[in-house]
Amino acid sequence: MNNMASRYFLVFFYLSIAAILFSCNADQQKKVDIENFDFSTTDASELYFKNIRESYYHIEEKEGIRIYRLKDYDDIDSSLLRPIIVFHWRVDKAFLMLEFGNDINPENINIQLGDEQVAHQVIQIKDHLVLANDIYEAVIDEKDIFLNRDGAATPLFGAITEKSNFSLVLYDFFRFTNVY
Repeated sequence: MNNMASRYFLVFFYLSIAAILFSCNADQQKKVDIENFDFSTTDASELYFKNIRESYYHIEEKEGIRIYRLKDYDDIDSSLLRPIIVFHWRVDKAFLMLEFGNDINPENINIQLGDEQVAHQVIQIKDHLVLANDIYEAVIDEKDIFLNRDGAATPLFGAITEKSNFSLVLYDFFRFTNVY
């Protein structure tokens, strides 16, 4: 009987661990509705980011905001587009902004996402999120992504690490703003 009880205990233990692991893992393939996006954070999301994710970022402090730049971009010199997270801690809001390469005009960006041509003007804060989300969804859908400049298509991500870095920052941002 003792042997039977220990088997039940082990089965229960492993099922419990599996349930915990699956419940804590957010759906990274989930597409985000950005129409009603409000950029709000919560105490729980801020604590998660600070305690778990913040160590992966360089932090720049400026009057009531923190700017997070992923450390993994340090080894990549040729990025055309880098997402950063800007946290305005006084109002509990986090914003996603894009840093553009020197020769990219943010007011006139043409991106090819698979077979689809998309034109963006990145002027306001939400414009950064719209462009980044379009690219993020194309990454999720495993589409080829090109930046169209001067009639030539240039791959947006020069290396696979750039694509994974981009996705990681977007995932962290969406987790920070309670989407995941």
